[in-house]
Amino acid sequence: MKAAGFPVEAENFFLENWDKLCQNDSLNTFQSLLHTYHSEKNTTLASVSQALNSLSEQTNIHIYSLCMLFCLQYAKIMESEYKIKKIPTSIFKSTIEDFKHKLIECHKRFGIWGTFVFGWYENIFRLKCFGIGRLEFERIHLPFVYADEHIVLEEGSQVINVHIPSGSPLTQEACMDSFRQAYAFFGFSDIMPIYCHSWLLFPPYRYLFAPNSNLEKFVDMFQIVREHQTEQFDDFWRVFDTEDFHTAVPKTTLQKQMLSYMHKTPKFGLGEGICLFNGRKIIK
Repeated sequence: MKAAGFPVEAENFFLENWDKLCQNDSLNTFQSLLHTYHSEKNTTLASVSQALNSLSEQTNIHIYSLCMLFCLQYAKIMESEYKIKKIPTSIFKSTIEDFKHKLIECHKRFGIWGTFVFGWYENIFRLKCFGIGRLEFERIHLPFVYADEHIVLEEGSQVINVHIPSGSPLTQEACMDSFRQAYAFFGFSDIMPIYCHSWLLFPPYRYLFAPNSNLEKFVDMFQIVREHQTEQFDDFWRVFDTEDFHTAVPKTTLQKQMLSYMHKTPKFGLGEGICLFNGRKIIK
């Protein structure tokens, strides 16, 4: 918890609940889940979550909190696997800092110390997704054809998928530093194609970001290749830390802009983009 940067209040909460679990007959079940998930690679977090739901009823520990306890315990296993694979400790630390980001989101949204996106950790636990500096990266297969004067990518080509955790400003300097580290980590020597699928890349939202802001600079790094409309703004909670549209009180410029947009322009969605990075700079 200290390595991930948990608030002291959250540390005390989880230590108390861990003691509660240790004093309960359910500890063996919990440890068995850890062992099974680690040793049987076909076991998914969806099935673990079902078992944790039953454990939650037995222990009176909220499911979101139990899920985070599982993450914290599984981090010990991850750390050993990182050492075996000679993955730098700095990347392990950046990766588990995601626990803190999800913890804070959960507490802001529900008032509960824990995580409500337990399934997100599948690729992190399986050492497929890594925190590298400010951002998170994993290899995926490109879901479309992409071609320009610099590169041709067939559908199914391997690209580096970037995820944007919350928690700190999304500065261009931090993003470029992450790109450089990811370029070396994944062993590129030519162009590293970076793929992003996010609400941030939905073209109509582009004009909600302040000129020359971190968000505007991030979006402008990508060529938007596809966009998908949705019936509602499914990522509302990411901006407002709540799902209640009617009681949301805008505090930041983005929140004010987004709330105004939602009243005037009920057009929502996601965008998919490609960014080409050669180890030093973005190629346009």
